[in-house]
Amino acid sequence: MSETVRILVVDDEESMQEFLQICFRREGHEVVTAGDVGSALVALENDDFDVVISDIQMPDRSGLDLLREARALAPDTVFIMITAFASTETAIEAMREGAYDYITKPFKVEEIRITIEKALE
Repeated sequence: MSETVRILVVDDEESMQEFLQICFRREGHEVVTAGDVGSALVALENDDFDVVISDIQMPDRSGLDLLREARALAPDTVFIMITAFASTETAIEAMREGAYDYITKPFKVEEIRITIEKALE
């Protein structure tokens, strides 16, 4: 990933937001964070992102809700879903809704970096 990639990180855990923000900023990318689906939708309405990395399990609304609603706002944005509560059903639903990939926590940053690289090729 040599050119700057605009990434939106959506997770209700601030530590996960900060962790991914630090990792990807270190590589020279622009990173915006959101703690819930509503904030993420506002960010997507007001800005263009190459990639959204979203947790699936969040209070109020899920990452799958975000994925469904964001498709209309940002049809070309790559969605990568992350979760600590992996299930085959959730993975299938995420892919059916248009997610590029589904990664379970804990994960290695390298795993997400490679996924983003492949998605943007």
